[in-house]
Amino acid sequence: MITKRVVLILGAGASRPYGFPLAGEMIQQAVIGEQGLVPRLTELGFSKPQVESFLQELLRSQLPSIDAFLERRPEFLEVGKATLAFYLVAHEAENSLLNLRNPEHWYRYLYGLMEAVKVEDFRENALSIVTFNYDRSFEHYFVTALMASHKISVQFAQSLVYGLSIVHVYGQLGELPGRDGEHRPYSPDLNPEALREAMGGIRIVSEGTDHRTRFARAHDVIGRAEEIIFLGFGFHRENVSRLELPVHLPSSAKVTGTVKGFTNSEFELTIAPQFADLPGDALTNNRQTVYDFLRDNLHLLGVKY
Repeated sequence: MITKRVVLILGAGASRPYGFPLAGEMIQQAVIGEQGLVPRLTELGFSKPQVESFLQELLRSQLPSIDAFLERRPEFLEVGKATLAFYLVAHEAENSLLNLRNPEHWYRYLYGLMEAVKVEDFRENALSIVTFNYDRSFEHYFVTALMASHKISVQFAQSLVYGLSIVHVYGQLGELPGRDGEHRPYSPDLNPEALREAMGGIRIVSEGTDHRTRFARAHDVIGRAEEIIFLGFGFHRENVSRLELPVHLPSSAKVTGTVKGFTNSEFELTIAPQFADLPGDALTNNRQTVYDFLRDNLHLLGVKY
């Protein structure tokens, strides 16, 4: 059981163990048309010249992600969303989530810390999630595991999982079955209907509303936290800034998390200064994977057996 009010802030690296590409990998795949991107987008009604223009400008921009490019070039918004949906939906494979041989299977490890003999006790976990990812792998994994562990309905399992407060600040690839309204199964099916449903859930900041509106729920969750833990996060300045941690973080809260793939110089000059004015613990250049970090820092979660 997780007894501390912990907020996990997830970046693309947190979904990487389950096959989802990082932002840079997605751009690389897109600009060379990997997996037949162009034919799929033309099936959605985009013209070949329109797709090629988008990919050419994306490459020339040299920006770190498709999302960042779309914020600056809204004329490519729809074709860009379709590209994001295409490369993410393709990896919504349940087998990847349930693979016991995955050496970085941190969902399973976290579930083991949270699961209880009495299913109702799952509600006692004080965990919340703020994710910058569009994929629904976290929710689907936990709902699936709870259903099989306790022989409960999808609706009951979802009520337990979504009771954790899971905030997708930039939207998600559609609602999962069992939720109200339109939904799309957790599936790698790339038919036009599935891609349109996935596109519809993606939100780019430039789409008509101030980022504070989109981040309001995240700010509320952060405002109640005892521990903020970044997992698989890229620490792009815009994303960190939109969390408004100096404004919303309680003075007694601590901030930590994984910092993997950065040199000492990059950490000291581009990451650490973003957290210099925050109370509590500072991020350290630990270079651990998400799985290893959780195993090594159970005290941050207030784990109780």
